[in-house]
Amino acid sequence: MPNIKEIAKLAGVSVTTVSRVLNNHPYVAEEKRARVQAVIDELDYSPNRSAIDLARGKTNTVGVIIPYNDHQWFDKIVNGILEAAFKNRYSVTLFPTGYDPKEEEKYLMRLKTKQVDGLIITSHANNWDVILPYLAYGPIIACEYVESKEISCSY
Repeated sequence: MPNIKEIAKLAGVSVTTVSRVLNNHPYVAEEKRARVQAVIDELDYSPNRSAIDLARGKTNTVGVIIPYNDHQWFDKIVNGILEAAFKNRYSVTLFPTGYDPKEEEKYLMRLKTKQVDGLIITSHANNWDVILPYLAYGPIIACEYVESKEISCSY
């Protein structure tokens, strides 16, 4: 898969110019923009979303931990989350756990490894003492009462 360094070399421009073309920056001469775009089209280049997220330090993705995805109460919560996420240009990834603590921990790791910017826990399988350390990696919101002041809750 081609990268922006290869595109820059083939188009005879700097990597910065390629980045500006990809981000629709106004300060690129039309002739250079056309050359870069021609190489992008020829190579069928598509930006690497993971690399972009890594560079920005943000995924614009929220993870939602749910025990089941076929329950009316959780369905209403998820619909509200999806609506709010859409308005704020975030995507949502659902993490069904079936109340399995190991599954839940696997999804908590997604926050630690920066695959999501934050987590919303609709209902939990693990004790809060297992969940709380993950706050070091990003925000966690609970959809139920939480005695800890460290976790925001909305219910």
